[in-house]
Amino acid sequence: SSHMVDQCWLSEREKPQGEQDWAKVLSFIDELNTMLCVQESESLRVAVSRSKAVVYADYLKRRDQANAILDALSEINNPDAYFLVNYSKGCFALDESDFSATVEFLTIAENTIGESFGYYRLATTRQLVIALEWQNEWELAKKYCLKVIRDFREYDFKSEKLEFCELLGELA
Repeated sequence: SSHMVDQCWLSEREKPQGEQDWAKVLSFIDELNTMLCVQESESLRVAVSRSKAVVYADYLKRRDQANAILDALSEINNPDAYFLVNYSKGCFALDESDFSATVEFLTIAENTIGESFGYYRLATTRQLVIALEWQNEWELAKKYCLKVIRDFREYDFKSEKLEFCELLGELA
């Protein structure tokens, strides 16, 4: 559901910058959020809220608003949805070089068990390594770097060979 809802902002970012209309995207997301099927589905509520938060954080550069949207989600029971919220907050923090918050949110995401979002889970560990390095947490960064290298091999993300090579460089 998250990948489907993300298409509303993914398609907008493909437009030339002068033609992007983020207010229209946010309006559409708000309309989605009023639908009964969204209100009755935790996964859809999280997907819609996350999409709105991404627009605020990545395109309008309003991370506080993005985090407030995700914080407004109450009682998330699905571990995959809980993972996605914390992964997103960690990405928002990393984009602003707030490495302390990045480590906080990505550590929560890293420790959240679930079955979905295989690539995002891999990205979580990889980004956690980067944030830990910025905080001079070398031993912990090394531990997670080795983990993500093992995970790359296990998941066999063939299209991500460059990222795998970068991780080997980080470990060196």
